[in-house]
Amino acid sequence: DTTDEESIRERAERCEYYLKVEEHCLAKLGGIKDGSPYVPKYLGTYPDEDQRNWLVFDLVEASGSGTSSGHPPTPAKSLSDILELDWIDQHSQDEADVNAHHHLYVLQRELGMDESSTFDDVLDKTLVELLKTVSS
Repeated sequence: DTTDEESIRERAERCEYYLKVEEHCLAKLGGIKDGSPYVPKYLGTYPDEDQRNWLVFDLVEASGSGTSSGHPPTPAKSLSDILELDWIDQHSQDEADVNAHHHLYVLQRELGMDESSTFDDVLDKTLVELLKTVSS
């Protein structure tokens, strides 16, 4: 059916366009002089066996791993994974517990922040780092 073929071709062209936009943005972020430790270095694209291009990034190490810790480097969790773990953490605690973690506790740990950091501290650091990255 011609309509189905046209639809598939249009989607493929749209995906290719979005990939190019993403590559452009990542190349610009990679050109920041004092790169953010939270933005992975963009290395380029890599075609798989089906000739589909995949974006390739340098390893972003988890807080407390790598050469400075004496442990092998481990990949940092994605923001999605961190927020899911925070949700699980929040819902597994007794709400009456005065030592209950705040809603961004897992993100706080992943950012390597001090145990005494508050929800506001974590939010501030996250937003400041985001603004520094996009305004560079």
